[in-house]
This record gives sequence, structure tokens and C-alpha cells, in this order.
Amino acid sequence: MATDHAGNVAYATTNITSGDYDSIELLDGEGRRIWSRTLDHDRGSIHALAFTASGVLMVAGRLSGTIDLWGGIVSPTRDPMGFLAAIELGSVRIR
Repeated sequence: MATDHAGNVAYATTNITSGDYDSIELLDGEGRRIWSRTLDHDRGSIHALAFTASGVLMVAGRLSGTIDLWGGIVSPTRDPMGFLAAIELGSVRIR
């Protein structure tokens, strides 16, 4: 879980029923969902979240195959390998 200077909260979850995927949720200061994304567990997992001072959400995790990291296709050079993604939330839209 991480918070930014505006009071938004980002957290990562794993589907405990199926264990098939990790997701990231972003909530505003009043608990309303602003944004969410899912990462297929067969291809990777989310391990840590942090905001930079400028409000960029940093996501660290592990890749086990080619995945779409929210608009950027990534293929590991070895299996598995770590990743670090920067998500600019200023242009994020609710989905």
C-alpha cells in the first residue's frame, strides 16, 4: 500500500479465491476508485508499490513471460526476472 501527497491510496491485491491474478487499485482520499489494473499471475506478480515525490506510481514485481504492463509489452530476457514500472497517474482514466 502507498499514499501520495494528494491523499490517494494505491494498493495491490491477490485474488485469494483463485490466485490467478494480482491487481492494483487506486482510491481517492474519500475511498472512491479512480483506477485499477490486473496482472495475470501466470505471467507475473506485483511485489511493491511506492509514489515518487511528483506523484508517479512505481510498481515492482516479477515477470514469468511476456506481459502487457498497462500499455507497454515486456518480454523477460530470462525466466523469471524482476520489473519496475512507472505509471503516470495524471493521465489515468477510470476503467
